[in-house]
Amino acid sequence: MPTVRPPTTLRFGSTAALLAALPSPEERGQDEILLQMGSLRWIEALPLAILAGYLNDHRRRNQRGGRVTLPGRYEFLQRMDFFKTIGLRMRERFSRREPSGRFVPVREVGVSREVQLAAADIVETLRVDDREAANVLRHSIGEVIDNVFVHANSPTNATICAQHFPNAHRTQVGIVDTGIGFRGSFAPSPVYREMDLSDREAITLGLAPYVTSKPPTPEMYDAGYGRLGVGLFIVSSVLDAVGGRIQIASGAALFHLGRWFLVRPWQGAIIGFEVPDEPLVSYEQAMRVARRRAIEIARSRDVG
Repeated sequence: MPTVRPPTTLRFGSTAALLAALPSPEERGQDEILLQMGSLRWIEALPLAILAGYLNDHRRRNQRGGRVTLPGRYEFLQRMDFFKTIGLRMRERFSRREPSGRFVPVREVGVSREVQLAAADIVETLRVDDREAANVLRHSIGEVIDNVFVHANSPTNATICAQHFPNAHRTQVGIVDTGIGFRGSFAPSPVYREMDLSDREAITLGLAPYVTSKPPTPEMYDAGYGRLGVGLFIVSSVLDAVGGRIQIASGAALFHLGRWFLVRPWQGAIIGFEVPDEPLVSYEQAMRVARRRAIEIARSRDVG
């Protein structure tokens, strides 16, 4: 039986170590998976989304579930709907409270019409002081999630999770899919087909404004933010300005804290970000600069 033995502590920066602990599709075959969580002491939103996405992908592809060795305390995992999301029924011995504004439990986003609701739930956990900025962030995060249906060709749903850490004064968000990944999404495009992109190059393209594997249209600059290849750019630019951080993994490439790492390949895309409660600049200013940069970069690319 293939076994997953995650590290004892799983934080935002633990993605490489977690990926190393996950058996590849070839290694896991069609057998049940044993998830050994007995030594788990701490887990955050992004690794929760990764684990849930991985287990659900195996369950959907092979019609086989898994077994879980529970940690000593697992109420947090229940509150975050981890067991429910991976198809395990667990008796709860606590009272639930409304999660709105505090966390977004692990859940799958199954169809495009759920995308904006999921994005709105995520933005509610952020401490954004500007209504317009919150609206644009909601649309941008919605585009990132929507990529699962537009570009990723994922056989399973998107998996999301978010949590606010009041003591650490930050919010962490995870968006995961098990589709074709950044590199695979660019492959069918006549613009990028001949470039034979590496995983790192594909992620870099995905972070650029107005870059999409879909054919460009004349309305690109004034049609809003829907499916135009600016969602990830807006999110990453705003995070950089306010003091947040972003992490992206696809294939064998991981972009984390401005550096690149070679990791055990992930089939699909992992996007995580952390947002501080107290931004370095206002969200209104960060959003204004991000939108101006997006237009300037796109126009300079057209001129070139």
